[in-house]
Amino acid sequence: MVRPDYERGSIVNLMSSLLKGMGGEPLYRPLPDLDEKRLFGSKNVVLLILDGIGYRYVKRKGKNTVLHDNLHSKITSVYPSSTASAIPTFYTGLAPQQHGVTGWYTLIKELGVVSTILPFQPRFGDKSLSEFDIEIESVLSSESLMNQISRKCYNVTMDKLKDSQFNSFYERGFEHCSYSSLKGLFQVLEHLLMPQEEKKFIRAYWNGFDTVAHDEGVNSASASRLFFDLDDLLKKFVENVKGTDSTLIVTSDHGFIDSEKERAIKLEEHPELQKCLSLPLCGDHRTVFCYVHPSRSDRFEEYWEDHLMDFCELHKSEELIEKDYFGLFEANSQLYHRIGDYTLIMKENYVFRDELKNEEGKFMVGNHGGTSEDEMYVPLCVLEL
Repeated sequence: MVRPDYERGSIVNLMSSLLKGMGGEPLYRPLPDLDEKRLFGSKNVVLLILDGIGYRYVKRKGKNTVLHDNLHSKITSVYPSSTASAIPTFYTGLAPQQHGVTGWYTLIKELGVVSTILPFQPRFGDKSLSEFDIEIESVLSSESLMNQISRKCYNVTMDKLKDSQFNSFYERGFEHCSYSSLKGLFQVLEHLLMPQEEKKFIRAYWNGFDTVAHDEGVNSASASRLFFDLDDLLKKFVENVKGTDSTLIVTSDHGFIDSEKERAIKLEEHPELQKCLSLPLCGDHRTVFCYVHPSRSDRFEEYWEDHLMDFCELHKSEELIEKDYFGLFEANSQLYHRIGDYTLIMKENYVFRDELKNEEGKFMVGNHGGTSEDEMYVPLCVLEL
């Protein structure tokens, strides 16, 4: 098990380094070995987030690639090691302890609904909560760190995400740029690094690898081909923007493990466990938040001990807060509602599935959200251009 290192070695601390290096005052400590003075002096600071490309994947697959050759260090993701939990960290510089987003499925207690938080929809449907006159500002509380940076700020993301309410909430203060292909991403970045007088901070995000890893597995041939396609384009980009006085920082939100259908624990096959629950399971398939009837908590623990302890760890969720899994310092008031009464952390490559009546039940080969080294460690690559 790997726990996030919020003291000196996580993506939270990376964002603290970036914030301090561009004139802000971070809540968390900066990384000890990233030169903030160099960041301050760079004309352009580029943060490239490659969704799903973990540190151990780069070490295994990436010999002679740009990422492997420019590895600065390995750092941890946040907990859970999920896109939904990590992306707000890249926007706010805060851990889930403060921003309060704890997984793909998140209980919004104040609305009485389990949501898919990134598309900002109730889990049971495909309509945005905004169509019910729910403002996302009433659910997401932490502000973007951009209001502390005295640079021109750009956000570069895929066409299909440029108008998402989740991103738009955090992107206030950014100028928006979008792309439709991986090649297009680097074309946009190259254009933004053309010489101008103003200093810039550019945040760019790509999720193509994450999509393939979910569908076909992180160890699939398709994922490998895409990784090397990325490397080819990244090499050309680095060559083309040399001399622009830029610092390029490349990292990820999480890594991946592959699972198999035989390793999927299905809630429907455990009716006695279902009787203990007051809500659908929340979180992700590798970190599962359980809302348990108070009168059934003893039975819930007994059932885990009798039937599930070989597949997952059981924790009281509040104890994970006390042990700093979600972050340091004062917690968001909604955090306690969003992590349930108990947390199941899956062992090895097991996943836990809970499907509502309206859900198709597609099995994802690649998964993340847990505490394995493959999921928790992400690369930190630094290139001076």
